[in-house]
Amino acid sequence: MDRAAPTSQELPVHVRAPRIVGRPVLNGFAHVGRFGMLVVELVRVLPEWRIWVPRTLEQCQNVGYGSLFIVLLVSAFAGAVTALQAGYQFTGSVPLYMVGAVITESIILELGPVLTALILAGRIGARYAAELGTMRVTEQIDALESLGRNPVSHLLLPRILAGVVMVPVLVALANGVGVLAGWGAAQGSLGITNADFAYGARYFFRSFDLFYSVVKAEVFGVVVTVVPCYVGFTASEGAEGVGRATTTAVVWSSVLILLLDTVLAKVLPDSGDVFVDGLSVPHLSRKDLAKLRQKVGYAFQTGALFDSMSVYENVRLGIADETCYRDRGFCDNRVAECLRLVNLTPDVGRLMPAQLSGGMRKRVGIARAIAGQPEYLLYDEPTSGLDPVNADSMDALIERLQHELHVTSIVVSHDVRGSFKVADRIALLHNGKIRKVGTAEEFVAAKDEVVREFLERDFQVLEVEA
Repeated sequence: MDRAAPTSQELPVHVRAPRIVGRPVLNGFAHVGRFGMLVVELVRVLPEWRIWVPRTLEQCQNVGYGSLFIVLLVSAFAGAVTALQAGYQFTGSVPLYMVGAVITESIILELGPVLTALILAGRIGARYAAELGTMRVTEQIDALESLGRNPVSHLLLPRILAGVVMVPVLVALANGVGVLAGWGAAQGSLGITNADFAYGARYFFRSFDLFYSVVKAEVFGVVVTVVPCYVGFTASEGAEGVGRATTTAVVWSSVLILLLDTVLAKVLPDSGDVFVDGLSVPHLSRKDLAKLRQKVGYAFQTGALFDSMSVYENVRLGIADETCYRDRGFCDNRVAECLRLVNLTPDVGRLMPAQLSGGMRKRVGIARAIAGQPEYLLYDEPTSGLDPVNADSMDALIERLQHELHVTSIVVSHDVRGSFKVADRIALLHNGKIRKVGTAEEFVAAKDEVVREFLERDFQVLEVEA
């Protein structure tokens, strides 16, 4: 009888120690690599200003106007509490005008930037991580990439620039409100005159203090946007992953803010190559890669529709040519034609994704995939979650589109029966490698145990159909 493999706790210490140390180290290097590539991509999309400028203005409103009340409220309380505590400590020991110096320097150098950043880490950081994490796990980001549109310029860069622009503005307002609130609290509780407070505020003040506060605000603005955007953008594992990403984003943003306040200073292929039309995909320039993606249509498992857009806008988004995309008449005709091709009426274009059934969402996803007139169509589990009748309809639709549009269709599926009905050639993946390639008849006649085990559930039906 074979012995069970030893658990981690049963291994000797000299074996467990490298594992305990090595795993977090390797994970850390992986995060560094992915983060570095993200930073490089952020720089590369800067010339696409027509895409990120209008979205940045929208995000500026979310960051600035949306956070203004809570930032000013907290800064006012911080200024008032600082005044009361300073007065309590200084009464009878130092001149009262020193209260003005303490309040002004504390607010401008520390409390204004740090408290504002911590507030935004909770409000904006959590929001960005949750939004991007949800878009990642629901394949909306993948859908954007499949349409030849860079999610960094559409989603990440506007959010980061909004933080860089608006956090200093919020900090400046927080500094002003904090000092004024402290001034009022000092007058009410300590009886300090305006002249004494102004004298104390000017006594230690230097113009460099404002510059220092702005520099802090800029750095914190990068932290409260880049960290949540990265964490949300790389989230996984469904709803639990989104929740974990949100928590991680807030915690790490707060830790980095406090650390920087004290210090104030991978996603490349692992191996092999991918060729499409004789082109090595990993070695293509960004421009050439975008052109190649326009030749490929992606139909995602869940449809990956954008919840805030109507069906019409979702399908229209698949039109890759910018000139055609801006032509309303062309878009109306193209969207109606694509919906017709997937057996949906033009009236469906007015609906929102939440109003669609699972099968209709898949069809709208296919309509969007063909809107750009691709040469290749990639389907990810097109029949998953469908009842047998709808699954057969989906198989028929895939086969019909292949002949009507003269496209090459590649279907990733666990549906053996559907694959045998639709496919001209089938490839079986096993342990990350292609185990067998052939026609349906060749698979039925295969003697390979792995192939026969995979087909065992449907083998009897397949033999009858063959």
